[in-house]
Amino acid sequence: MIAGYTLRLILLCLAGFCVAHFLVGGLLRGLAPLIVRRAREMEARRASDLLLAVRLMPGVTAGLFAVAVCLPAYLRFEPVMGEERTGVFLWFLATLSVLVCGQAVARLAAAMASSKQRDPDAPVLRLTGILSPRVVVSPQVRAALTDEQWHTVMRHEQAHLVSKDNLKRAILLLAPGLWPFDRGFGAVEKAWVEATERAADAAAVDGDEDRAVLLAEALVRVARLGLDRHASLLASSFATDADHLRERVGALLSGPPPTAHGSPIVPGLALSLMACVALLQPWLGAIHELLERLVD
Repeated sequence: MIAGYTLRLILLCLAGFCVAHFLVGGLLRGLAPLIVRRAREMEARRASDLLLAVRLMPGVTAGLFAVAVCLPAYLRFEPVMGEERTGVFLWFLATLSVLVCGQAVARLAAAMASSKQRDPDAPVLRLTGILSPRVVVSPQVRAALTDEQWHTVMRHEQAHLVSKDNLKRAILLLAPGLWPFDRGFGAVEKAWVEATERAADAAAVDGDEDRAVLLAEALVRVARLGLDRHASLLASSFATDADHLRERVGALLSGPPPTAHGSPIVPGLALSLMACVALLQPWLGAIHELLERLVD
């Protein structure tokens, strides 16, 4: 009896995760083009935080709903000795949750495996590692840069290090897709990468026109050696995408970009989610009944 009660608890929490994830993810998927366009007009660090929050919002919201709403609602209102069937739809939703989360874990594992592979002859300049990030640079790349350019490039990589961009990359890889094998948030993730590079450029330059020119020259010199197209998803590579590289060079040569600042976007959204969870507590009974009707 207890085993059946526990199994149904797990299945209902997974089903609740699936429903919340699909609703929030579907809404943000529809708004994604608008959000990406707006982010490209924002100061880089704020844009990065916004895009990170948008990409993580479906999974975080669904996880909170499952743990902080579905779990206590079930424990409070579901009789331990009750005899209730476990419907096919409940199993379907729970399986869907396991699949999308499992795919996200596999995506991170694949990225971690690929990060250990590197062609020693390829021209690379990237920040690798999550817990102990380090700069990996090929001899030909270092030789192509003057000392002044190299110093500015290191300021760029230091900006990635300070903002923990590689750790954020790992967290993004763990963000589940809307359904199995879905990559519909790819535009948001790509825009986030571009925003982090713009933010690192701004931090490296810090309003100095000379440093802006030096960084632009370094980008061009590194790109001429060959773009780092095979960088791991867990690495912050200095030059990968040709189109975005042209945009970065043009922005730097047009004047120092605005200095990157932190923003209250992520903490604000986190507090909002916690407030929503608190407001739902008096409605646990109704939510439990709704879930029961949904999955039976």
